[in-house]
Amino acid sequence: MILITKTETMKTTSIIFLVLFTLPLYSQDDTKRNKFDIELGFVYHFNDLNEDNYLSRKSPFGLSINRESVGLDFRVMINTNYENIRIGVGTILERNGDEYQGTATDYKQNGGGVYFGVSPTLKSRYISLTSFFGIGAFSYKEYFAYYSVNPPNEADIYEKKVSHGLGAISSIGIKLEVGKIGINPQVNTIYSGGASGSFFYYGFILPLTIKF
Repeated sequence: MILITKTETMKTTSIIFLVLFTLPLYSQDDTKRNKFDIELGFVYHFNDLNEDNYLSRKSPFGLSINRESVGLDFRVMINTNYENIRIGVGTILERNGDEYQGTATDYKQNGGGVYFGVSPTLKSRYISLTSFFGIGAFSYKEYFAYYSVNPPNEADIYEKKVSHGLGAISSIGIKLEVGKIGINPQVNTIYSGGASGSFFYYGFILPLTIKF
């Protein structure tokens, strides 16, 4: 009777150790099921903090309106061994069309870049707080022309600013997801610097997310 009890005790102990040993493996398998997320979102940015005082004085209309741009942001978010930390790589492209104020001024801008960074996240089952902090290679261009009346159709001022090189991107958002599909609206900023110009954009990105 004592021998049977010891045998059963050993079996029970072996089962417990087996369960404890396989739990981490199960967790790893569960993590592997969702290796990364893909985010594709609509971008809406403002550029009105890049006022040029010289052009504002020369142009009777100033440069305070029509400074918005729209575009797309594509991002791949990759899970790490830490539950609340992901890394991401992405690309962004945006522009506005030719914007005219009256018949005297012409303004347009466009640009984008590629980037990578880290994304600290506070996760729950359906709602998560997300953030992203990254660096990348960005290039933005801004064109402005002011046409004087005399002589007609000749540009009194033509200025082209171009940024290229390293820049920074950051965002804070809220992620809502059910199953593998979600939405992650974010408040976003981008800084792009360069020798002939620098730009600071702020606005939002509204991406759909899919788990893989």
